[in-house]
Amino acid sequence: MISLIILTYNNFHVTSKPCLDSLRKVIDNDFELIIVNNLSNDASRDLLSKYIDKTSLPNPLYPDKNLGYGGGMNLGCLQAKGDWLVLINSDTIFFNDSLKQLKTVLERTKNDIVGCLTNAAGTAQEIIKSEDSAFIAKTAEDIHKKPTQIEIPLIRADFFCCAIRKECWESLNGFDEIYGLGYYEDIDFSERAKRTGFKVGMTEDVFIAHIGGASFKGLSNDQKQLIKKNKAIFTKRFPDIQLLNTRDDNLEALNYYLRLLEHGKISEGMRHRLSLRLKRADENIPRSFFKKRRYKKKLMQIKENLARYI
Repeated sequence: MISLIILTYNNFHVTSKPCLDSLRKVIDNDFELIIVNNLSNDASRDLLSKYIDKTSLPNPLYPDKNLGYGGGMNLGCLQAKGDWLVLINSDTIFFNDSLKQLKTVLERTKNDIVGCLTNAAGTAQEIIKSEDSAFIAKTAEDIHKKPTQIEIPLIRADFFCCAIRKECWESLNGFDEIYGLGYYEDIDFSERAKRTGFKVGMTEDVFIAHIGGASFKGLSNDQKQLIKKNKAIFTKRFPDIQLLNTRDDNLEALNYYLRLLEHGKISEGMRHRLSLRLKRADENIPRSFFKKRRYKKKLMQIKENLARYI
């Protein structure tokens, strides 16, 4: 069994309802669903309760205080029975084959943490950048129809939708709740996992739409302070770590494909992902003159090397 843990908070009609609506269409008996409402301070709790009453979805967990992202997920995972725990932000949308492809990946993967592709992330998981729902849906359809069976190593996974082996989760005692309401606990978890010997990667075969930060709208000042505080905690804990931004992480993904091509591996799915990644690389050029020059030089070298094979 695969356990899906969804943490909901505020903005029910913008986030939780569309997410749950999309899951209801595709979930089957291979998955269990656990919903945690993190003490919303708007009408979302009541709206969620009414929604559950009208559907066959399981009753949510309602903690008596806001446990933060880490605490809320920790609570949900305590109830999970699956060999895999899939942590899901409520500002995500699943497509017809998202769970089917995810199950296929988890049956064969050697990774212990598996991130998915999306349209908004802080890593190479952002294979497109778009808010156009029709384009996002078409991208998901194309990705799911053209599997690659490729998983690319990540420095850290973005946890908008992330699968974790239960053994890995329990070995690390879940999220460290020192990060409070949210931010950096997922990066912290990825780093602790790697240093313990677990493997972190991203599948090129599962696409989940991500609205991105919708549950934090209206808290912009608090959000900035929280990010600053949690970044200080993280960097003090891991002073030697160098995190790549989205564009440089994408270049690393392109280099991974180049190594596969050098070993004679090519497929329709690989060509498709390469085209998306190269397009994203062209879109995501830095503004700074010196950064732009360095970045374009790296990208040009990758394109020249890829041209020898495709």
